[in-house]
Amino acid sequence: MYILSTKLKGLKIILKTWNKEVFGNIHSRVKEALFQVERLQQRITNEGHSDNLMIQEDQAQKVLLLALAAEEEFWKEKSRVNWQVSGDRNTSYFHNIAKIRYATKSMSMLRQGENTLLDRQKIENHVLDYFTMLYASDNVTQPSSLIDSVIPKLVSEEDNSMLSKIPLEEEIKGVVFDMNGEGAPGPDGFGG
Repeated sequence: MYILSTKLKGLKIILKTWNKEVFGNIHSRVKEALFQVERLQQRITNEGHSDNLMIQEDQAQKVLLLALAAEEEFWKEKSRVNWQVSGDRNTSYFHNIAKIRYATKSMSMLRQGENTLLDRQKIENHVLDYFTMLYASDNVTQPSSLIDSVIPKLVSEEDNSMLSKIPLEEEIKGVVFDMNGEGAPGPDGFGG
């Protein structure tokens, strides 16, 4: 373990040097790139458009985008480390993150036509009314003869009423116990 610990300490020194030489301070790189873009945009405003200034400004924009991407990646990794170390353990860090998420995801202001709603209760009522009107409105249906024109009628209204009537007791007995003996149950319990 001592050898591993010594090697890790040596690696840490090398990585720190590499980080300073290759990346430098990410935040100062972003500030410097932003300053360069603003300086070139100011020159374009003062001196007018020229191909040389436009090319320089385009290059400065690319450098700024790279620096911003590196800074974003830095913050992503830092947040992962913070979450790994003290994230979901009921710590003050966890509660602060929960408060921040609640505050950023809640509505504190809402526009209703020309009015701006700031009161929480008014915002809740407006949202509730909006979705009630959207999803709980009456369905307006109009009769359509589409089904009649697409599906042909094979049964007349008279035949349909006869078929949908409840059969009489005599009709059931007549079918089950056929008068000619053909429908009468045989020795096996089935029709003969």
